[in-house]
Amino acid sequence: SMVEEDFTLMYIRCGFQLLENPAIVRAEFRELKGTAIDIVCKPLQLYGKQLVSGVTTTMIHLVTKFEHTPAPAAEVLVTMAQKFKSPALGHEVVQEVGRMEPDDLGRDPTGCRNLSNLLVETAELCPELLQPNLPLLMSHFDADNYPMRSALSAVIGELLVAAMGRKPAAESEEQDGVTDADE
Repeated sequence: SMVEEDFTLMYIRCGFQLLENPAIVRAEFRELKGTAIDIVCKPLQLYGKQLVSGVTTTMIHLVTKFEHTPAPAAEVLVTMAQKFKSPALGHEVVQEVGRMEPDDLGRDPTGCRNLSNLLVETAELCPELLQPNLPLLMSHFDADNYPMRSALSAVIGELLVAAMGRKPAAESEEQDGVTDADE
Protein backbone atom coordinates (compact mmCIF):
# COMPACT_ATOMS: atom_id res chain seq x y z
CA SER A 1 0.00 0.00 0.00
CA MET A 2 1.00 3.63 -0.38
CA VAL A 3 1.40 4.15 3.37
CA GLU A 4 3.83 1.21 3.64
CA GLU A 5 5.84 2.49 0.68
CA ASP A 6 6.05 6.00 2.12
CA PHE A 7 7.12 4.66 5.52
CA THR A 8 9.72 2.41 3.92
CA LEU A 9 11.08 5.25 1.78
CA MET A 10 11.36 7.41 4.90
CA TYR A 11 13.40 4.68 6.54
CA ILE A 12 15.65 4.39 3.46
CA ARG A 13 16.10 8.17 3.32
CA CYS A 14 17.40 8.05 6.90
CA GLY A 15 20.07 5.60 5.76
CA PHE A 16 21.03 7.86 2.87
CA GLN A 17 21.15 10.88 5.21
CA LEU A 18 23.62 9.01 7.38
CA LEU A 19 25.76 8.35 4.31
CA GLU A 20 25.66 12.07 3.44
CA ASN A 21 27.74 12.75 6.55
CA PRO A 22 31.44 12.53 5.60
CA ALA A 23 32.42 11.57 9.17
CA ILE A 24 30.29 8.42 9.07
CA VAL A 25 31.95 7.19 5.88
CA ARG A 26 35.44 7.29 7.44
CA ALA A 27 37.14 4.13 8.65
CA GLU A 28 36.70 4.86 12.36
CA PHE A 29 32.91 4.71 11.94
CA ARG A 30 32.89 1.50 9.89
CA GLU A 31 30.14 -0.09 12.00
CA LEU A 32 27.89 2.96 11.68
CA LYS A 33 28.49 3.03 7.92
CA GLY A 34 27.56 -0.66 7.76
CA THR A 35 24.40 0.06 9.71
CA ALA A 36 23.50 2.91 7.33
CA ILE A 37 24.01 0.58 4.36
CA ASP A 38 21.79 -2.04 6.01
CA ILE A 39 19.14 0.62 6.70
CA VAL A 40 19.02 1.23 2.95
CA CYS A 41 19.28 -2.41 1.84
CA LYS A 42 16.98 -4.35 4.16
CA PRO A 43 13.77 -2.51 3.23
CA LEU A 44 14.73 -2.77 -0.43
CA GLN A 45 14.98 -6.52 -0.02
CA LEU A 46 11.39 -6.63 1.24
CA TYR A 47 9.77 -3.99 -0.99
CA GLY A 48 12.41 -3.68 -3.70
CA LYS A 49 10.41 -3.82 -6.92
CA GLN A 50 8.13 -0.96 -5.93
CA LEU A 51 10.93 1.23 -4.58
CA VAL A 52 13.87 0.74 -6.93
CA SER A 53 13.21 3.71 -9.22
CA GLY A 54 12.78 6.16 -6.33
CA VAL A 55 15.85 4.85 -4.55
CA THR A 56 17.82 5.02 -7.82
CA THR A 57 16.97 8.71 -8.17
CA THR A 58 17.95 9.34 -4.55
CA MET A 59 21.23 7.49 -4.97
CA ILE A 60 22.17 9.34 -8.18
CA HIS A 61 21.40 12.64 -6.44
CA LEU A 62 23.47 11.61 -3.40
CA VAL A 63 26.47 10.62 -5.52
CA THR A 64 26.42 13.72 -7.72
CA LYS A 65 26.03 16.06 -4.75
CA PHE A 66 28.53 14.69 -2.21
CA GLU A 67 32.12 13.86 -3.19
CA HIS A 68 32.61 11.29 -0.43
CA THR A 69 29.62 9.13 -1.39
CA PRO A 70 30.68 7.07 -4.47
CA ALA A 71 32.41 4.41 -2.34
CA PRO A 72 29.55 3.87 0.14
CA ALA A 73 27.01 4.02 -2.70
CA ALA A 74 28.98 1.27 -4.48
CA GLU A 75 28.91 -0.70 -1.22
CA VAL A 76 25.11 -0.34 -1.15
CA LEU A 77 24.86 -1.69 -4.71
CA VAL A 78 27.23 -4.58 -3.98
CA THR A 79 25.52 -5.40 -0.66
CA MET A 80 22.18 -5.56 -2.44
CA ALA A 81 23.60 -7.83 -5.13
CA GLN A 82 25.69 -10.14 -2.97
CA LYS A 83 24.26 -10.22 0.55
CA PHE A 84 20.60 -9.74 -0.36
CA LYS A 85 20.77 -11.46 -3.78
CA SER A 86 19.02 -8.55 -5.48
CA PRO A 87 21.04 -6.84 -8.22
CA ALA A 88 18.07 -4.77 -9.46
CA LEU A 89 19.20 -1.53 -7.79
CA GLY A 90 22.69 -1.85 -9.24
CA HIS A 91 21.33 -2.52 -12.71
CA GLU A 92 18.92 0.39 -12.43
CA VAL A 93 21.65 2.83 -11.30
CA VAL A 94 23.96 1.79 -14.15
CA GLN A 95 21.09 2.09 -16.62
CA GLU A 96 20.31 5.56 -15.31
CA VAL A 97 23.93 6.66 -15.75
CA GLY A 98 23.83 5.21 -19.27
CA ARG A 99 20.68 7.19 -20.08
CA MET A 100 22.26 10.48 -19.01
CA GLU A 101 23.25 12.78 -21.81
CA PRO A 102 27.05 12.91 -22.03
CA ASP A 103 26.95 16.67 -22.69
CA ASP A 104 24.85 17.22 -19.55
CA LEU A 105 27.37 15.26 -17.50
CA GLY A 106 30.14 17.44 -18.92
CA ARG A 107 28.43 20.54 -17.51
CA ASP A 108 28.71 19.18 -13.97
CA PRO A 109 32.35 18.15 -13.54
CA THR A 110 32.01 17.19 -9.87
CA GLY A 111 28.89 15.11 -10.46
CA CYS A 112 30.48 13.44 -13.47
CA ARG A 113 33.64 12.61 -11.53
CA ASN A 114 31.56 11.20 -8.67
CA LEU A 115 29.45 9.04 -11.01
CA SER A 116 32.65 7.87 -12.68
CA ASN A 117 34.06 6.92 -9.28
CA LEU A 118 30.83 5.07 -8.47
CA LEU A 119 31.14 2.98 -11.63
CA VAL A 120 34.80 2.16 -10.97
CA GLU A 121 34.21 1.31 -7.29
CA THR A 122 31.29 -0.93 -8.22
CA ALA A 123 33.31 -2.65 -10.95
CA GLU A 124 36.16 -3.30 -8.52
CA LEU A 125 33.84 -4.81 -5.90
CA CYS A 126 31.36 -6.64 -8.13
CA PRO A 127 32.12 -6.51 -11.88
CA GLU A 128 29.21 -8.78 -12.78
CA LEU A 129 26.88 -6.00 -11.66
CA LEU A 130 28.01 -3.75 -14.52
CA GLN A 131 28.49 -6.31 -17.25
CA PRO A 132 24.86 -6.66 -18.44
CA ASN A 133 24.44 -2.90 -18.81
CA LEU A 134 27.84 -2.01 -20.24
CA PRO A 135 26.44 -1.32 -23.74
CA LEU A 136 24.26 1.44 -22.25
CA LEU A 137 27.39 3.23 -21.03
CA MET A 138 29.21 3.14 -24.36
CA SER A 139 27.67 6.41 -25.56
CA HIS A 140 29.85 8.16 -22.99
CA PHE A 141 32.99 7.07 -24.87
CA ASP A 142 32.05 9.42 -27.72
CA ALA A 143 31.67 12.44 -25.46
CA ASP A 144 34.31 14.98 -24.59
CA ASN A 145 34.26 13.91 -20.97
CA TYR A 146 37.58 12.57 -19.74
CA PRO A 147 36.52 11.37 -16.25
CA MET A 148 33.72 9.21 -17.65
CA ARG A 149 35.84 7.83 -20.51
CA SER A 150 38.59 6.99 -18.04
CA ALA A 151 36.09 5.33 -15.70
CA LEU A 152 34.65 3.24 -18.52
CA SER A 153 38.15 2.11 -19.47
CA ALA A 154 38.73 1.08 -15.85
CA VAL A 155 35.36 -0.72 -15.75
CA ILE A 156 36.18 -2.65 -18.92
CA GLY A 157 39.56 -3.53 -17.41
CA GLU A 158 37.88 -4.86 -14.26
CA LEU A 159 35.45 -6.89 -16.37
CA LEU A 160 38.35 -8.39 -18.34
CA VAL A 161 40.22 -9.26 -15.16
CA ALA A 162 37.09 -10.88 -13.73
CA ALA A 163 36.45 -12.79 -16.96
CA MET A 164 40.00 -14.11 -16.93
CA GLY A 165 39.51 -15.24 -13.34
CA ARG A 166 42.70 -13.80 -11.96
CA LYS A 167 43.97 -10.78 -10.08
CA PRO A 168 45.63 -7.84 -11.83
CA ALA A 169 49.39 -8.27 -12.30
CA ALA A 170 50.24 -5.52 -9.79
CA GLU A 171 48.27 -7.26 -7.03
CA SER A 172 49.70 -10.72 -7.73
CA GLU A 173 53.26 -9.35 -7.71
CA GLU A 174 52.64 -7.71 -4.34
CA GLN A 175 51.27 -10.95 -2.95
CA ASP A 176 54.22 -12.92 -4.31
CA GLY A 177 56.54 -10.54 -2.48
CA VAL A 178 58.02 -9.14 -5.70
CA THR A 179 58.30 -5.39 -5.86
CA ASP A 180 60.16 -2.98 -8.07
CA ALA A 181 62.73 -2.50 -5.28
CA ASP A 182 63.45 -6.26 -5.21
CA GLU A 183 64.22 -6.46 -8.92
